[in-house]
Amino acid sequence: MGHVRLGKLPATRAWEEVVSLMMNGNSSYEQIAQASAEAAEASLGSLAKDPIFTEVLWMLCKIPQAAKEKDFSAALKNLGISVSPDPTLAELTQGMSRAIDRCMRDNTSGRNDFGEMARHAAISSLTAMVQANTPSLWAPTTEDVRHTVAHFASPAHFGSLAQEFFSRFTQRNLRYYLDRETPKHVGPGKYIPSLKGLDSFHEGLQHHCQESSVIMRTFAKDWYGKKYARNEEITRKGVKGFSHVTVKKMRNELIQRRKSK
Repeated sequence: MGHVRLGKLPATRAWEEVVSLMMNGNSSYEQIAQASAEAAEASLGSLAKDPIFTEVLWMLCKIPQAAKEKDFSAALKNLGISVSPDPTLAELTQGMSRAIDRCMRDNTSGRNDFGEMARHAAISSLTAMVQANTPSLWAPTTEDVRHTVAHFASPAHFGSLAQEFFSRFTQRNLRYYLDRETPKHVGPGKYIPSLKGLDSFHEGLQHHCQESSVIMRTFAKDWYGKKYARNEEITRKGVKGFSHVTVKKMRNELIQRRKSK
């Protein structure tokens, strides 16, 4: 995720609050998650302009549609994703990763941290959602995988996929900064006394992001549903506009959750 490129945490009031909350034994894990959200709001504000983020979100929109085609492999190739004639889930995510990597190389802004976070969030979201919906009593076939991926071409199920993606991306965005600070507060007599406590901290952060991203499910469902009903092509330009609104909504949701506590 590129943690080493960050250096020291920015010396802002918001980050000072994060540190002070960690050092205060009366602070809850959720309080720290909310404080980190405030500190990361500026980075979220610039996200909609990131071309790699738009490309990743476009792929999440298009891959389920490709799975509905008679020739799944050929439809993926039209998206720039190269796989075998009958791709497994692993082949699909690997092909997606390679396509994103090419986009990073071809883009004038090059590889960036947002792009890497978006890549990992998209691949892990698609993997988790497909695995959760494929047959569990036997090993899924390639046809099972295709059928399950196509499942997310419906507005309601795409909304669930979008929520999962934004939840995982937001968590990665917050941890991008927090992971440089939390090790300083782990150990006997410190805010997080043990590795078990660190796991609890990360679980609290995950829960915070899952709750914050619920708003994405309905919005993504409605946006995708309008495209679906009108039989409109989902273009990169359209996804860019969609991402601009989703990032704004996500950022506002984090702000509202922070202020409501």
